[in-house]
Amino acid sequence: QSHLGSGYASALGAAYALKGKKRVLSINGDGGFLFTGVEMASAKLHEIPLVAIVVNDNAFGNVKSLQERWYGGRNIACQLASPDFVKMAESFGLRAVRADTPEELESAVRKAFEANEPYLIEVLLDHTLESPHPDYVFLPQIRS
Repeated sequence: QSHLGSGYASALGAAYALKGKKRVLSINGDGGFLFTGVEMASAKLHEIPLVAIVVNDNAFGNVKSLQERWYGGRNIACQLASPDFVKMAESFGLRAVRADTPEELESAVRKAFEANEPYLIEVLLDHTLESPHPDYVFLPQIRS
């Protein structure tokens, strides 16, 4: 867990710096993506071939997990009314798809990398699912 919302913008900078050399994949939660997702305009304008996956569970997932664990499921301010990210990306002129299965996600990522242009893949996730790694957010961050 890092700074909420910085993932897409940071990946955009990396994709710009590595343009033509290496491909960059940004994996985001819907809550974090809502902070800097409007930078899709920059991705399109400057033809930065960043591939973004947005996992949409209509929640700040880590906040919800912490509240579930620490406060017995008394949740506050962690649910979201996220937009249709495919339509949002298309409104900026990006190609975008929704992947409903692991196979569709794998295929979508391959197609996005082949397209070599800004691309968004939305994955809908049931917000009632528990995290398979509930202790992940408690691990110390290691920085080099």
